[in-house]
Amino acid sequence: MAENIFHGTNMDRITDYFTFADLCLKVNCKRKLCDVINYLKRFFYFDSAVCGLVGLTDGVFSNRLEMVNVSYPEQWLRLYVENNYHMIDPVIVYHLKQFAPQVWSTTYEKTKNIDSTFISTAKDFGLVDGVCHGIFDELNTQGSIFSFSVKSINNRALILKQLELIIPLLHIALCNYHNHEKERKLLVKRKACTPLTNREKEVLNWIKIGKTNWEISMILGISERTVKFHVINILHKLNTSSRSHAVAKAINLSIIEF
Repeated sequence: MAENIFHGTNMDRITDYFTFADLCLKVNCKRKLCDVINYLKRFFYFDSAVCGLVGLTDGVFSNRLEMVNVSYPEQWLRLYVENNYHMIDPVIVYHLKQFAPQVWSTTYEKTKNIDSTFISTAKDFGLVDGVCHGIFDELNTQGSIFSFSVKSINNRALILKQLELIIPLLHIALCNYHNHEKERKLLVKRKACTPLTNREKEVLNWIKIGKTNWEISMILGISERTVKFHVINILHKLNTSSRSHAVAKAINLSIIEF
């Protein structure tokens, strides 16, 4: 049976925890988020993990669920979304009321009129038991959920205490990931709205390193008048008033590299 305990000496555990905290604060993509969650196996054993943010309106679930799969069966998650299982999943229902650490089987035992089809389908995918925790933000507009599948839980009290210690850091990591994703998608959208031709990007890259219109015309083998034409188009497309402003905005939009 798997031991749900901290590993190593006290110093090892302290070192692992601070390493984990540092990794959480540096999360800015899905890979790093998954790496952080998998790092938790240094603290307690789990078979698979999934996490996400749920939307809340006045503390009530607003039907927005943004999941990040770390290692759950993909087919199960598809069924989960297609069948709106989050509306009947006892773990989710309890979580949205309490935002407290819980053991799945304990929640199942407390739930009246539990949907047997949901439980049996989850077990078909190897999701027999597990633990769950998450927190809601101070504005009460969204909350996190972290669910770990564990077939055998030996020390429930200890693992729940561990979750209370590590989930606040995981919440920060998950929110950082989602914020970076929003910024990335916004940049992609803004970039698509202000397309520059390959020639205009070439001109802008030479402007970036301080070349004059005449110097750019010599480098590209085109007339200075044509360069000026490209510059005017660049300023117009980026809605900027100067060459330096255009460069700065293009870098910010990832149209050209710094």
